[in-house]
Amino acid sequence: MELVEVFRTWNEQKADMIKALLQDFDINCYLSSHITHSVYPIPVDGLGEIRVMVPKKDEEKSTDIIENYFSSEEEEKGQG
Repeated sequence: MELVEVFRTWNEQKADMIKALLQDFDINCYLSSHITHSVYPIPVDGLGEIRVMVPKKDEEKSTDIIENYFSSEEEEKGQG
């Protein structure tokens, strides 16, 4: 199974939230990072980046879900 990156963040909680969001849509999702955040919780030379990976067949759907989620979140902030 070929995996592709659909999102990248330094924030572990945000990565977990996106993983849960995609799983709600029955999309298998994996988080990938070069270091364990609990051991080294600060970013160092890009090593702390967390990549959200999905199967290639779900790339477009995943990207749409993430974009829609964050655009609606921004709209809510603007109305508050």
